[in-house]
Amino acid sequence: MFENPVYLSEATCSENTITTMVADKFAYLLVTNWPQSGFIIITNSDSCNTKTQRGVYLVNNHTVDSSSSVFTFNVTVADWASVSENMTISYGTTFLNIPKPVTRSIHRHKLEVTSALPS
Repeated sequence: MFENPVYLSEATCSENTITTMVADKFAYLLVTNWPQSGFIIITNSDSCNTKTQRGVYLVNNHTVDSSSSVFTFNVTVADWASVSENMTISYGTTFLNIPKPVTRSIHRHKLEVTSALPS
């Protein structure tokens, strides 16, 4: 999920591509080990979706410019129903040691919050 990523620059979307740059060698190694295709990217970026929505994209393939650490993902715009019938989304903790990540389970048109951060 490209939402406030620590190791990736904000995603930039154009017609059928998403571009991002990795911050360091660790992130570069992680992203180069992602599958070549068949996974989804969820964005939160002004060039990819509106402020109140998330962009959902199916990755067809991707390339990397190793000299600049820029990754380009060739994608197809998708929607939640087309990428999964059921899903669980977990928002992990950070190095700040915030307790209990938020987990949401989505079942077609029903959203269930199973745990949440204290307010």
